[in-house]
Amino acid sequence: MLPLGSSQTINGSIKFPIKLINWTPHYAINESISTPILLQDQNGPCPLIALVNTLLLQNDFNDFLASQIRQGKRKISEPAGAFVVNNLKHELRKKYESTGNILLVDVLSLLGDLLLTLVENGSTDLDSGVVDELLAQLPKLHTGLNVDPNLLTGGFAPSLATELFDAFGLDFRHGWVVETSDNVGTSGQMVQKVEQNSCSDNDNSENSENPEDSGLLNIVRQLETYDRVQDYLLSDQENVGYLENKQLLTTWLNENQTQLTRQGLFNLNSVMEEGKFVIFFRNNHFNTLFRKGDEEFYLLVTDLSFGASKSLRSQLIWQSLSSVSGQDDLFFTGDFSPILDIEQDLPRGDNVDDRGEYYISGQDDTLESDLILLRQLQLEEDEAVARRMQEKFNKERKIKKLQLQLQQEQTKTPIGSEQNSRNQKMAQPPKKQSTSASPVQQQQTIEKKGKLSGFFKKMKFSN
Repeated sequence: MLPLGSSQTINGSIKFPIKLINWTPHYAINESISTPILLQDQNGPCPLIALVNTLLLQNDFNDFLASQIRQGKRKISEPAGAFVVNNLKHELRKKYESTGNILLVDVLSLLGDLLLTLVENGSTDLDSGVVDELLAQLPKLHTGLNVDPNLLTGGFAPSLATELFDAFGLDFRHGWVVETSDNVGTSGQMVQKVEQNSCSDNDNSENSENPEDSGLLNIVRQLETYDRVQDYLLSDQENVGYLENKQLLTTWLNENQTQLTRQGLFNLNSVMEEGKFVIFFRNNHFNTLFRKGDEEFYLLVTDLSFGASKSLRSQLIWQSLSSVSGQDDLFFTGDFSPILDIEQDLPRGDNVDDRGEYYISGQDDTLESDLILLRQLQLEEDEAVARRMQEKFNKERKIKKLQLQLQQEQTKTPIGSEQNSRNQKMAQPPKKQSTSASPVQQQQTIEKKGKLSGFFKKMKFSN
């Protein structure tokens, strides 16, 4: 992970490869859309890539709907301010045709201009102070953002990530949700339940417990977010009820380390509209998720290995999100045709060698024909990353807890030692007067800084 303000970030040496994809959003309409997207050349979260790609795809889909309106085929209102994204698309298209990539500093500059334009034309109602703060925080979109998933709603506690994505008019969701009895109802009932569960940081200890709910669900209803669950697990309580709750929470976290549940998929199908793109968080990674139809979800493939323009694998644009295990997920082309075998189901071009293998610029391009194995390997890698992040997070929390206890013990003065302490102070040479602030002032300063960078006190998801 690059530290904020590093020379590599300042001099703009970081580049993102650009891929031009052609995709067809509707089965019944033979009309494709050409969209430039950013690719990622390493694992880890990159909310910047997810934000840009989601913006471009949603904007092109809205333009597609607008064209249907002009042709009298569809009737739907065009979102206000959607046209301002076209400049970002135009610049990426030019970079794709000239160099095939774009500098990080150029991406941040384009996003800053876009945000200011959205404010000027009234597409977002942010005041100038908030806008200035968001502009200053844009570089964190590349280095990583702190997020605190709400394990009940599929949303997130308010943070820099939610503020930034909301400023650009994008939804931010996940599927790491505890199983509830609500999923036996209709989708409309689930939407109402989800909307009633806010993802605020307020104390919800007064929430009523449903006797029909499981013990796990009852405790999660009180804690709600992942960070509060972690704080609860690190508590020094020793009563029987706490130990039972701790076991329930620990078991659930261990069984759902890939941060997706069946309840989460059900919630996504309930709250997302058809034709909607959202920034999706899973396995400590930011993705672009598209809901094409009922229980029909697709993730945008952004790995660099799928980006070479003359590779058969470059024709794989989407990956379905239809199961928690990933065993039922498939790759799809731009027109959402499933690919079971890359060598049989994808058309070859003219660049085929004597062995019948596809090549690029004189070099062999090894193609994995067993995509099931590829998905399984990726799933295992994601689980390992999530497990390491969890272990690191727990260790950091325990260290902070021990440091706090040590500080508290050092501040305690034993009975009868007051005079000795006073004598020791008199025997010491006078110290230079400290100019540090009082504890109250320090606390106020910490709270102010917390508004800008305090999010890094929570779980860190970084490249």
